[in-house]
Amino acid sequence: MKKFKFRLERVLAYRGAQKDEKKRELLLKNKRVGDIQAELNQLESLVLENKIDASDVFLSQFIHLSGDYALRLRTEIAEQKIKLEKALEEAKEALQSYLEASREEKKLVTLKERRLKEYKTMCQNEEAKQLDELNIQSRNNALVAQIGERE
Repeated sequence: MKKFKFRLERVLAYRGAQKDEKKRELLLKNKRVGDIQAELNQLESLVLENKIDASDVFLSQFIHLSGDYALRLRTEIAEQKIKLEKALEEAKEALQSYLEASREEKKLVTLKERRLKEYKTMCQNEEAKQLDELNIQSRNNALVAQIGERE
């Protein structure tokens, strides 16, 4: 009996590689989202702290510098939020791409499992058929031997 061979094995391997690549892309996108979120949190904490030391400048200069610093931080926060939204959208797209690649691979794995099950069933049926033939032959040989002894 010939060995089981899944004809779409190369396609399955390719789909598996595609799925792994999509997973890597998804992880990179999620890491980027995390990095952007961390930067945004840092900027927001700087706004709350407003780290200009008042002892180094006069009060009017301090107020002016503090206002400029706060304005720049708010601008950076707005830009960071835009980056975060874009990164979240990219991560969402990467997730969809990964899920689709995963589904495609799963379809082929399921097909392979079904074909392997069919192959095993066919092998068992053929083996049972061969055993039946051997039993019939041995019975025939026993009957022939009994007939030969009677004569």
